[in-house]
Amino acid sequence: MAKVRSTAVYALSRLKVNNLQEPLLDVIASDTRSVAREAALALLLSKTTSLESIWAAAKKNPQGEVLLSVLCQMKSASKWAQLRIYLEAAMDSNPTLAECAIERLMVWEQRFNLTFAQPSAGEASMLLDLLRKAELRVSPDLTKRLHFILANLVR
Repeated sequence: MAKVRSTAVYALSRLKVNNLQEPLLDVIASDTRSVAREAALALLLSKTTSLESIWAAAKKNPQGEVLLSVLCQMKSASKWAQLRIYLEAAMDSNPTLAECAIERLMVWEQRFNLTFAQPSAGEASMLLDLLRKAELRVSPDLTKRLHFILANLVR
């Protein structure tokens, strides 16, 4: 049945059906990994729902692997929103989720110069604070490189 629901979510998103935000957030918060992943991707690609709302819905899901699935879809989000979610997930008590987030942080750092989007001053400061909190989980080398990026944006 999950395959059918996942295919239905995919079809609805491709047909660009209106007003799917709330039902898809409910799917993320309550359904299986594959269905929640498809719903998260649909919302991310439609750019109609904030990344924070998608992440909050995934956190509500009692199945821990849903967070991991949704985290992997964040590559479709905006650059600075990705960084925030990856830093938050790196501090999670679930070691698998934290490890995946750290891997995503490394990819983010390698690719961050591919787009020229600048964070707001407040966003850069908030990301720098989050990085300081995540320092215990993130390697010193990666922390140093991310700190360099963010500190230069705050100035």
